[in-house]
Amino acid sequence: MIDPFLSTPLPQLEGVTAHPFVQRLASGRLPSRAFTAWMVQGLYINDAMIRYQAHLLREAPASHRKVLAVLLVTLCEDADWLEEHFSPLQHPLYADTERYCRLFTELERLPYPLALALDWCLHRSYQQLWREAVPTSELMEFMWDRWASGEIQSLMTQLEGLVRPVWSEVDPNAFVPLLRQLLRFEMGIWAQALGDGAPR
Repeated sequence: MIDPFLSTPLPQLEGVTAHPFVQRLASGRLPSRAFTAWMVQGLYINDAMIRYQAHLLREAPASHRKVLAVLLVTLCEDADWLEEHFSPLQHPLYADTERYCRLFTELERLPYPLALALDWCLHRSYQQLWREAVPTSELMEFMWDRWASGEIQSLMTQLEGLVRPVWSEVDPNAFVPLLRQLLRFEMGIWAQALGDGAPR
């Protein structure tokens, strides 16, 4: 049961690649205003993910802590970069962003194996998004260089290595609905960012 999720693309992620936002990011046609709107929402999302990552680190067995700590530092570095280049005043907080962040707080109540598997899946999908992106600005180039790098690929491989031994403890009936819910919020954010980035 482990390989279908960990060694092949997740079925829940396949529809994501067809989203207009993802298509434009991958073809170099994402409007700069849409990118800015997305990154502004990232200010809030990254903050929620830092808190979630810190929770995982507290709950983790000793053998998991180093990888999770490196990932936490990576998210903190991203937060510093986002705060330096984007302002919440550029775009309002989206309703789906607020729901997304609130759900992360609820995820802290999950059993550790399930919470870890969701964490891996979200970071894997984000990394894949950037690996397939065609950057069209200096700011986009920074994110592409960072998340498409061999360093991040290695970190994702290490994170997957933590999930593999505990995957048998993950209830798919809990995992799949939560993943779909998170992706639904994510795609809602992309759609609104595209709308905000449309010519006026």
